[in-house]
Amino acid sequence: MTTRTPAERIPVYLLAAPIGDYAGDMSLAASQLVGQVAMLIVEDTGVQNPNDLLDRLKRTGVIKPHQHLVGIRANDGDRPWREPVDRMVAEGRPFALLADKGLCCFLDPGLDVVQYLLEHHADRVELVPIGASSALDAALMVSGVDCSRFSFLGHFPETFAWADASIRDGTPAIAYVRGDSLGEFWGQVRQRFGADRRMRMTVLRNLRARLRRAWARFELDDPDPGIDARIDALMQGPEGAEGTYLHDFVVVVHRAWNAAGSHAD
Repeated sequence: MTTRTPAERIPVYLLAAPIGDYAGDMSLAASQLVGQVAMLIVEDTGVQNPNDLLDRLKRTGVIKPHQHLVGIRANDGDRPWREPVDRMVAEGRPFALLADKGLCCFLDPGLDVVQYLLEHHADRVELVPIGASSALDAALMVSGVDCSRFSFLGHFPETFAWADASIRDGTPAIAYVRGDSLGEFWGQVRQRFGADRRMRMTVLRNLRARLRRAWARFELDDPDPGIDARIDALMQGPEGAEGTYLHDFVVVVHRAWNAAGSHAD
């Protein structure tokens, strides 16, 4: 097999989703790449839950009308994106994957595309990651918890697995939790770790909208009504806004001695 040097290969850019104002918080390199490639592979989130990032990038002119957008869904067995990917590789044209949330292959179905490229076009393409801060990064920085090592539990409740042993050993765990599932998540924390009085749950809301101050630290000895009231407060929108806001949350499950300024007796 002929091995090509990186300079001879077709670049395939893996673009992380920014937090905050989306377009405004994208790096200069990511903004330029998104508008320059002929084809973008983006997560198809369906009619009921439109791809908010994609919509904003179109409205702000970052994504141009002539660009070819190819949708991808998790566990899509027939791989409708395979033919356009093969065509772009055959024509020697760069293209990109743009994550809807988080990082390609970590929190979206871009993993399928990357695996396909490595299996079928490893000698033709060069995978180029273009990073951006994700909600998980921001949560780690502002949580006050020592996350030099941590477990990622997934999306609660859809794609999720507990890591009880490592959490009990002191390794903090990170989870993405839907707003309407936060109470259920807390209930499972109490059920699993109720005997450990040092266990804490730090909740961070709406990191994308720059409301990084909206956070709370729940403790296992909090009475249930108290927790319900605190969850209700987190679910409310900005002061003066109408209605209830079902935000997504980033949650850190950790022991008290692991948190800065919080120590077990």
